[in-house]
Amino acid sequence: MDWTKIRNEYINGHISYRKLAEKHGIPFQTLRDRAIKEGWFEKRKIQRDKISLKTEQKTAEKISEKQSDLAADIYDAANELLKKINIAIEQTDLYIERTKMRVPKKVKDKATGESFTAWQEEEKIRLAQKDGINIDSVLKLTSAIRSLQSIQADLKNEKVQEDTSINITVMAATEADMQNEDEEEGD
Repeated sequence: MDWTKIRNEYINGHISYRKLAEKHGIPFQTLRDRAIKEGWFEKRKIQRDKISLKTEQKTAEKISEKQSDLAADIYDAANELLKKINIAIEQTDLYIERTKMRVPKKVKDKATGESFTAWQEEEKIRLAQKDGINIDSVLKLTSAIRSLQSIQADLKNEKVQEDTSINITVMAATEADMQNEDEEEGD
């Protein structure tokens, strides 16, 4: 009879003394007496505690790794968004200007061969720059920055608190402001 194998089966398994005795054809009382004498029940409890601890540690490591990967992905995405915000900040005074015009065009009648002037509508699109601040762009950038703060706070499980000590007033620059700025740059 391989008592080491039977003992290990009990310690590492979920089988009772009675079922183990039946499985190996041993009288229940004989198996029970040996198990009590060798402390199988205590050894089983210690083994289960070790397994439970290792399971918790491995689970914590896997969860930690996934959270770390997520944090890195969020960090990378936030950096990419910040780059785009910086580009947008540089372009807050840019806008697309569309100009539609009617221009004369010489056309030849295929049937008669005569030339005549027809009017054709053309649209020109160009990137233009405004003096002053594009308020709509500033509001969009502010929203993007708040989104970044929210992502960072979610990552830290913190609530974003708005700083009420800062008050931003956006006003369009006047022609006089622009002249004063030009004069200051010349100094």
